[in-house]
Amino acid sequence: MKKADRSKQLKRTAKLAKRKAKLAKEKKRNPAAAPSLIYRGTKYQTDEFTQLVYATESGIFEAHEESGRRLVDRDVTVAIETVIRRLRKNAPLKAETLPDSQDEGDAEVLIRAILAHWEPLGSMYSREQRIGVLRTLLGSIEIWSQRGPSRRGYLSFLEGFLGRIDPGSLTAGGGEETELVEIGRQWLRDNDGEARREFMGLAESYQDSGRSAELAQNCRQLIGEFVDTASPGLFEIMSVSAALEYSDAE
Repeated sequence: MKKADRSKQLKRTAKLAKRKAKLAKEKKRNPAAAPSLIYRGTKYQTDEFTQLVYATESGIFEAHEESGRRLVDRDVTVAIETVIRRLRKNAPLKAETLPDSQDEGDAEVLIRAILAHWEPLGSMYSREQRIGVLRTLLGSIEIWSQRGPSRRGYLSFLEGFLGRIDPGSLTAGGGEETELVEIGRQWLRDNDGEARREFMGLAESYQDSGRSAELAQNCRQLIGEFVDTASPGLFEIMSVSAALEYSDAE
């Protein structure tokens, strides 16, 4: 090897070593976020897993209602991620094995409710199948949740969804239904043009009065209730919801 070529190689090696050291330093200073637990496939969205999905989401919403509807989407995410990690470690998961105290955190309240609704299913689903369904629900939360730490977009969607498939599943302790939801339901159910105009007018007043977060939650509740229907107005409701999310991001 010529002396000039050797010199170039040494300089290149030194430069690469310097670059690697810089990257290692940056990685140490800003460690990478933990890998996402979300599963975005459709494997667990089939009829085979309907009972498990329903039991899980019923437990989530039951905990929300029993808390006086103070839980937020982030609480649900933390609870589900905790159950996934416990399942992966083969940790005990029966409701009676969890701590029981007045100081119990929101995540543990949710976990207890989920496990209580799982118990009637017995051994119908394997550990891996339960993990798969929970990871799929994390994807649903990602879709329907709103930006911000105190938002309830997913929980609002869940209220509409559960109320449609089983109205008796929602306890009497919930909040009062808003006029916006009542009018929106009339619009989506009957394709009522007058109800559509009333809904859009009310939606505009919500925005003008700084109630965009409440409007978004009402929209998600209606989407949950009509998501599996062919209602002509559903796309418009989804567009209003998406526009609110976009404006929040600006």
